Amino acid sequence: MKWLASLLLFSVLFVNQSPAQTLPPEVIRYADMILYNGKIVTMDDKSTNPTPGTIAEAIAIRDGRILALGKSEDIRRYGGSSTAMIDLNGKTVVPGLIDTHGHIHEYALEHHGPRLTTQVRGKDVAEVKKTLASTLKDEAAKRKPGEWIAIDMRFPLAIDLILNNKLTKRELNRMAPKNPVLLVAHPAYLVNDTAIRSIEKFFGYKLTKEDIDREVGQPLQGTDFRRGLFWDVMMQNQYEEQAEAVKKELWEWAAYGVTTYSSHLQALQALNVFTMLNERGQMPIRFAGTHRAGTQFFEGAPGFYRRLGNLAGVGGDYFWFVGSTPGGLDSGPPKICTSIKAPKDIKKHEHCRSFPGMSTRQMVFEVVRSGGRIAGNHVYGDLALDHMLDAIEEGSKAAGLTLEQIRAKRHGADHCGLNPRPDQIPRLQKLGIYMSCNGRYLDRTYPVLEQYGMEYQKWVVPAKSIIDAGVRMAFEIDSHGAQTYGAFDWITPFVTRKTRDGKPVSSEERIDRVVALKAATIWAAEYVLRENVLGSLEKGKLADLLVLNKDYFQVPEDKISTIRPLITIVGGKIVYLDRDLAKELGMQPIGTHPERVIRQIERWEKE
Repeated sequence: MKWLASLLLFSVLFVNQSPAQTLPPEVIRYADMILYNGKIVTMDDKSTNPTPGTIAEAIAIRDGRILALGKSEDIRRYGGSSTAMIDLNGKTVVPGLIDTHGHIHEYALEHHGPRLTTQVRGKDVAEVKKTLASTLKDEAAKRKPGEWIAIDMRFPLAIDLILNNKLTKRELNRMAPKNPVLLVAHPAYLVNDTAIRSIEKFFGYKLTKEDIDREVGQPLQGTDFRRGLFWDVMMQNQYEEQAEAVKKELWEWAAYGVTTYSSHLQALQALNVFTMLNERGQMPIRFAGTHRAGTQFFEGAPGFYRRLGNLAGVGGDYFWFVGSTPGGLDSGPPKICTSIKAPKDIKKHEHCRSFPGMSTRQMVFEVVRSGGRIAGNHVYGDLALDHMLDAIEEGSKAAGLTLEQIRAKRHGADHCGLNPRPDQIPRLQKLGIYMSCNGRYLDRTYPVLEQYGMEYQKWVVPAKSIIDAGVRMAFEIDSHGAQTYGAFDWITPFVTRKTRDGKPVSSEERIDRVVALKAATIWAAEYVLRENVLGSLEKGKLADLLVLNKDYFQVPEDKISTIRPLITIVGGKIVYLDRDLAKELGMQPIGTHPERVIRQIERWEKE
């Protein structure tokens, strides 16, 4: 009978264990956080229709992911004694914004790093030159020969002086003969001969006619000089200082509502900085990078990208690669690349970097031929877009790719500044190109339209035409201005088709506010190759979300800019909590309070 007793004991143990083994995972442990009594708009509808998808009252979060959504009484049952319970009191919740083209790590050095530039201003040519000469004399006196001097001259008069050769390299040589000098008046830059020799020595690279006009001292892609200088030369090996500045800037952008951003890594030290922050778990928001270090004064750049292969998708939840960026195919206005016929005094400033035979064109070709993805590329003018599409087709043909395989790559072109033309859109759709568009380029391109002709306004961020044609559009900010206006200000012009000062630009290209938010969430997640875990609030996805001060779906269209987050959550962790709401909830504020944004919103609300 012993065998019978053993069998009975086994049966009892088995029966007692079975329920634990078959329990659904949702009830194994309580949620870490529950937000309830709100309007939670999931944005889980990927279609181009103005429908946001499921709307819930509450959301439960556990282990950084969304555990459940539904009615408040149902979701609150997932809470235990250690669950953080937040009563939304009817507030609207949306997924975190995904900025598909920004330079947060570069803003970080300007904002939180050491003072690398000295500012020079002036009301006329004589005053600018006099002030510049005096400043360079003072700065040179503080430095040893060979130490860099960087001057910030970002104002319209300085841009005109440099672009039209009213301020020359020879003058810089006389003002500071022993120190390398960089004048920054984006998109115009100027260097002296000492600077040219210094860059060539540091990087071991002979600058070519594609890099600089040696005669006048104008770098043709000045941002290459700025990034190489600030990150790799003036802060050589200062990884900890750079990491601290980047970390502070990332925390600030969490306060603006950006939970993921994408940018190219061009400076040689930038990759190490993000690797450090990621390994230490110090990134409050996510970074989807593209590889551009091969373009940083590197003679063998095309060959490098031929060997690099496909990085798209490689990485973890906070830092991963989405492709390669073989340099901007043009620059910012007026140094853009267009097919438009215009007077010589306008066309002379255009800057095309990707005609056949040029290194940037060859790099795009090599990335595609090696199986990689093009993303994060600066493509402002329509002719630059033609060049990019030509290179993609040429590289794809060399790789033996089918049209289906080309489309699967999701190659991207960024900005939509003065592109696509109407006749380019079918080609974009055919090749499966993703367009990262900047609504605020209505403002930046308006002066270009005044020069080239208002008949080209339909080429400026033509969002509706892009979307209606079945081309996927994503949202970008590409500006440090979010610290003044807030991130939602960059959504507004998609909906209103007006510049900040009220000028209409091709009103027929307006899109619905829901569609605009899709470009900043679920569609942007596709651009950064993480739509399976980001971009919408769905069970199992990463818990990245915003609790808003106003209902995005109800405010007047021209007041969308007044929306800001009260709470930003990334991976289930609060990375920004508004101080007034914190007091209401009996919690401590978290993150940097966006004072400038709040003051701007108060001004807008009074208008």
